[in-house]
Amino acid sequence: MQQGRIPSLDGLRALSAGLVVSGHAAEAIGAVAAVRGLYLVRAAGSMGVTVFFVVSGFLITGLLERERDRTGTIRLGAFWFRRAFRILPACWAFLAAMAVLAAAGTAHIPLPYFSRAFFFLTDYLGLPDHWWLGHLWSLSAEEQFYLLWPPALLLLGRRRALRVALALFLAAPLLRLGTWWLAPGLRPSMAFMLHTRIDAVMLGCVFALARAEGKGRAVLGALSRGPVAAAAAAFLFLGAPLLFRAFAWDYRFWLGYQAEAVAAGAVLLWATGHPAALAGRVLNSAPAVHLGRISFGLYLWQQPFLNRELGWSPGMVLAGVGAALLMAEVSRRFVEEPAQALRRWLERVRTLPVPRDHHGVDAAANGEVAHHLHEARL
Repeated sequence: MQQGRIPSLDGLRALSAGLVVSGHAAEAIGAVAAVRGLYLVRAAGSMGVTVFFVVSGFLITGLLERERDRTGTIRLGAFWFRRAFRILPACWAFLAAMAVLAAAGTAHIPLPYFSRAFFFLTDYLGLPDHWWLGHLWSLSAEEQFYLLWPPALLLLGRRRALRVALALFLAAPLLRLGTWWLAPGLRPSMAFMLHTRIDAVMLGCVFALARAEGKGRAVLGALSRGPVAAAAAAFLFLGAPLLFRAFAWDYRFWLGYQAEAVAAGAVLLWATGHPAALAGRVLNSAPAVHLGRISFGLYLWQQPFLNRELGWSPGMVLAGVGAALLMAEVSRRFVEEPAQALRRWLERVRTLPVPRDHHGVDAAANGEVAHHLHEARL
């Protein structure tokens, strides 16, 4: 395991992406074949997003707080610079490919969906029944979190940020209720918008801040115990889907999203604290770590290959999973890794020492002044 990496996080990313792929594959198969017992697998997609949101809040907040401990501040520009190079190239490459398919008539994607995806507004402006770019709602919510939460951390400080994150987690049902009554036009997007899905990402922030602040050790310790994590996993993959099937939106509106976030958080706390256990070894195994590292590309590219509107046979759906994995590898090798190499080069250039003359004066600035003086003489 690489030094400085948090144990199991790559494996949890792999789990999140695998759940989304499994859920979409089950939807695509269920659309063309009367296969019984697919409901729990279809529900896996939603669980994958919840796990991803909790992991994201935990990881981003932890990284920013460690930077504050190390440097005394949070460099917002540097954070956004790194995130832009991590997200934008792969996302733009995917959107360009979808634009080619749309231009060729293979995919029906109205132009407004491209602009919403480009500006990361799919969660608020996209329609839930649109498939080709519909999955980008979660990336839109994630990008909005990247934009808003780091400045809040910087301005609030760790202790007040912990209170705000906990308050947002607890107030999430009220945010949903207020949106339902005050903005009826947003009701079709209730399951997708950042502020109506804030539970999971804020709980990840709460866990990271509580650890950094030394608060809530008893609660965190209880959630990170093996039996609690096992019960949480059982709830995520069995109990929550059955509750949603029985009570639908009423369950998630008031209790479900929060309960599922707590369950995902318990799994996260246990997995990061017990990498040597059997499940921990699986999450930190080479295949899981690799799948975690290509998980962003897999998240992007599984959508067109697992399109329930295409009426593919079960065999073609399974082939689509393989194609999505292949495209994730291509994205990693030819888009994401070169983008990261360019980012590292730009960061090195920005931090190179400025050449100075023997008087200690910036040589480049001297040359520029001399050039302007020469032109003035002419």
